[in-house]
Amino acid sequence: MKNIKLMTQGDRILHCLIVLSGQLLVALAVSGNANASQSMPDAGWIYEIHDKNSSLCLALNGAADGTSLQMAYCDGANNQRFKVTKNTDGTYALRAQQNAQTASHMCVTAKQGNDIGLAACDNNVNVVQRWQLTPVQQGYNIASHASGRCIVARDGSAKNGANLIQGNCNTTGDEVFLFTKFQHQAFDGYSSGKWSPITPLGLVASSAALLPNGKVLYWSGSGSHSFHDTGVTQTFTGIYDPNTGSTAEKVVHTGHEMFCPAEVLLSDGRVLIVGGGGTESLRDRVTSYDYRTDSWKQESSLTIARWYSSATVLGDGRVFTIGGDSNTNSIDAFKGIQGQNRLVTRFGEIWSPAQSLASKWKVLTGITEPEQEVGGNYGLARLQYYPRTFLAPNGKLLEVAPSSAMRWIDTTGNGMTTIASVRPGAKNAQGPITAQLSEGKILLTGGSIAFGDEDFTKMESNYPAYRESYLIDLAQGSSVKAAPMRYPRYQANGVVLADGQVLAVGGSPRSKLFDITGAIMAPELYDPKTNAWTVMAPMDKPRIYHSVAVLLPDGRVWVAGGGQCGGCAVNEASAQIFSPPYLFRGARPTLHSEQAELKYGVNFNVNAHVSDGIIKRFTLVRLSAITHATNTDARLLELKATNSGGERYSLTAPKNGNIAPPGYYMLFAISDKGVPSVAAILKLS
Repeated sequence: MKNIKLMTQGDRILHCLIVLSGQLLVALAVSGNANASQSMPDAGWIYEIHDKNSSLCLALNGAADGTSLQMAYCDGANNQRFKVTKNTDGTYALRAQQNAQTASHMCVTAKQGNDIGLAACDNNVNVVQRWQLTPVQQGYNIASHASGRCIVARDGSAKNGANLIQGNCNTTGDEVFLFTKFQHQAFDGYSSGKWSPITPLGLVASSAALLPNGKVLYWSGSGSHSFHDTGVTQTFTGIYDPNTGSTAEKVVHTGHEMFCPAEVLLSDGRVLIVGGGGTESLRDRVTSYDYRTDSWKQESSLTIARWYSSATVLGDGRVFTIGGDSNTNSIDAFKGIQGQNRLVTRFGEIWSPAQSLASKWKVLTGITEPEQEVGGNYGLARLQYYPRTFLAPNGKLLEVAPSSAMRWIDTTGNGMTTIASVRPGAKNAQGPITAQLSEGKILLTGGSIAFGDEDFTKMESNYPAYRESYLIDLAQGSSVKAAPMRYPRYQANGVVLADGQVLAVGGSPRSKLFDITGAIMAPELYDPKTNAWTVMAPMDKPRIYHSVAVLLPDGRVWVAGGGQCGGCAVNEASAQIFSPPYLFRGARPTLHSEQAELKYGVNFNVNAHVSDGIIKRFTLVRLSAITHATNTDARLLELKATNSGGERYSLTAPKNGNIAPPGYYMLFAISDKGVPSVAAILKLS
């Protein structure tokens, strides 16, 4: 919350004007007859209009003449954006937003009888397109200037999908609306970014990784749109080339289905896929992909079979994994450890790229936490699913979610676990966004108390997603609250951009899996300098559970997938690219590095230039992999830079692997206008 202004008379609050995460929430008079003090919407701005009691938004279910007005979950889509313009008589027109850049020629219109719908805007503002806003009960009645009747729900109660009509005006119930201003008067690229056309894919991309050659590897499961097909151990895969826009897809046979695995990029640029798949006996399989030869290879097997686990690259290049579900054989093998039946996936394992194929991953039996008996699900959140583990500067791992009790994990010897701290509010967060946006700082936002379910009858499917955000200190193992998102998001993706801002994209408003009802269409951009979120231009397709998002070397974001539920109606076998606002704010810098491989703590030289300003910063972003909203290795680091004269700069590489694990990174030069160069991809070793 920022900038609160209170006007009081005695002990009554007459007017409250709140700017929340960069958005002005008007119509918040607090008591009694204070409504006369309420601020009216600013003419010429774009607003989201939502019902005060239900928090559902006004939405159009089409764009043609006669399209009806409905209530819907707020999702930031264009059909929920209205440009509010003021008429000379003090009434307002509500102009529908046509797309992310322009308002349409269609206005909300009072029809004959009780209906409300779209009609072509009358330049003289026909009386049926004039709406009177009357402050009531900390909100507004929206009344037709022609009929004097207010916008109300047809069946008397606001619910998702309810049609809106003209009815009696009341100061209670579902006739009171709030107006939430978006941050910009126009949704141009400079302000809100821009989306590319949709790219069709031959499969649902539920996992993805950026390769050192700048291409994107993506894959689904044993089927192109499905998973856990009986007796099938293949995986549908693809390669996307951002330079040409082309895709190449094929089925690979690695001996296991690479679905719901853990995944990381190794120090040599290979993608490591750990566990996963529907056949329990094969969940100990580990596979690597080598971009240099376009080939797949079996690696050392896990000792404990897993799926829905996480993996993290350590400072020396080894890989740590923890969590997930196991199989009967693994559970039987570990019965009696520490004197009790335990959910064995809570033990961590470590693998070295140098070890032989015959030697399995080393189990760290000292890594424990309070847990239920074998078969327990850690409650609604299923805390064993995709733990968010991040490498800290001290060489330990900090597990920041799903549990609200953040844990230090020491991987030396047999391992050890200690509680670091508890996040404020003490709520578990399954399916949140976690992104390392600077050295030692992680943003955690969204998620839900429950893992979720596709069955509407189960309580796990009906928990609301969070808006709350936290900044986590990796050095101290502590956290503080940050500004909340505008929209609640479960199983959304977070991408650290070239300038250190974080893009939250996609997600669902509740923990229902494989459901696009209310899917969040508008991304949000978090600026750590201002601790504020800004709503971006909405995308064209919903990206829910089983979607991915990856930062490209040119500073854009590749977004794909969602669904992957076989014959269901919500599969998204497509991709779309988002160009952030920083790409519309000036000339792009050019960048050339004299070295392709960097050593820790050593200076190296680059040439950088921008035609309309100066080079201000250099950032390093690690190449990484993502699945199920989990990306434990992506991080941004600010590099110390000295201008050596002209276009030449001397930069200092990160001092050790705990700050920047060995592997491939994108180096960006950023201008004083905030525009990044196309990245140079460098190896840090």
